[in-house]
Amino acid sequence: MAQSGLHIPAEEALFPKGLMVFMLTLGTNRVSSNLYLLSARI
Repeated sequence: MAQSGLHIPAEEALFPKGLMVFMLTLGTNRVSSNLYLLSARI
């Protein structure tokens, strides 16, 4: 059972990582835009 988890295709291994990076970049873009709006408002 434990060894079956090691034989993961490259696509399945890369997809969650790419999705996480996508979510992180989306979050940082949203935060940076909010900071820009706040700095412009001051």
